[in-house]
Amino acid sequence: MGNLKDLATNEVSRTDKTDYCGNMVYENEILSKILTDDGYITLNGTAPTYHYYLKDHQGNNRVVTYWNRSQWIAEQVNHYYPFGGLFAEGTTTSSK
Repeated sequence: MGNLKDLATNEVSRTDKTDYCGNMVYENEILSKILTDDGYITLNGTAPTYHYYLKDHQGNNRVVTYWNRSQWIAEQVNHYYPFGGLFAEGTTTSSK
């Protein structure tokens, strides 16, 4: 514990680079995400997927959802304690 070891070049398996330019996110110099006030857009090739935040009365993101061309999918669901702490976070494939 406490000893640092320098890694040789052959010991590094992968290096990722993320750049933030305004509301655009580039990963390894490829546009991967566009941030908006209502959520974000991910790009898979040239096909965009729109992810929306559903907020509660205090502005907390309760649900992240997206349309998969046939139904709404709840991607992430958050629950909060009355004092504002995160109670539970989960992912689901529900179409509710």
